[in-house]
Amino acid sequence: MLGKNRKYKGLDFSDTTQKHLQQTMGYSFPLQEYSADLSTRTEERINANFHWGTLSHSLYGVRYMNFSWIGIWRTKQERGIVLKLLMDQLTLRHGVKSDEYFDLSRETDDGQPRTCKAKITKPIETRHELTSYKFEYSFQLACPSEKIYAPTQQLQKIPRGFFGGTPLAQSLPVAIGSFGGGGKILNEGNWYAPFKLQIIWTCTNPKIFNLATGESIRIQATTTNLIFDNRNLNFEEGKDWILEDLGQDISSKRSTGKDLYLAPGENQLIVITDNPDEEPEIFITRRSTFNY
Repeated sequence: MLGKNRKYKGLDFSDTTQKHLQQTMGYSFPLQEYSADLSTRTEERINANFHWGTLSHSLYGVRYMNFSWIGIWRTKQERGIVLKLLMDQLTLRHGVKSDEYFDLSRETDDGQPRTCKAKITKPIETRHELTSYKFEYSFQLACPSEKIYAPTQQLQKIPRGFFGGTPLAQSLPVAIGSFGGGGKILNEGNWYAPFKLQIIWTCTNPKIFNLATGESIRIQATTTNLIFDNRNLNFEEGKDWILEDLGQDISSKRSTGKDLYLAPGENQLIVITDNPDEEPEIFITRRSTFNY
């Protein structure tokens, strides 16, 4: 269930804010009703890997969210001020601004903060009588991803180590027997979380494994500043993941493997290199992910 305390752009619809506005300023614009287009929200997309056709944990489908309630103030002139405030924030702009995504922040029923990206797809609509102290209004937002995130992004360094021939889980046809790094990553959410992995300094034929899911990717190249990133924060089609070195696309160097995600709970992430003399620094950037 989605919590009702929401903030979008410059508007705070939370109960405490609206109550304070009503008591101190004499007006408020709370939200009452919320509905989601459930017919499109569970469509699963095939995220192709290097060989195409590998099904990932990334759900893809626009979630439309409809909101409605009333604005309250005493006189017609005062109600016009509230309406202008809402229209300034909830009206589609001409040109590129109509495609802008903003943070939609909210709380769950137990007060836990969540955030996602959303944009206006149906501008504010109003209906009111001149003699009434209130006016009805509604608007629609679209969230381009099923994923709802914890608001705090975490950076974690993976310690270096040697893995002496430990066989991988899930019967993968590779054994770990080289230098690199490994560590435990905790995804406190209830859904698979994307992440960014950065390997700084020379790394020969890096291989990245998540033992919790059995997923792995292998890169046939000597990298200097490798970045694997499937967070797709810009929501651009065809850019579900990034694989680059020194800013150059090296996705063609990826030999095999599925996209990497952090399963709910504890994950064991391992990075190995073929050259034992190398000492790369490994960093993980991620946020726990939730699905409702």
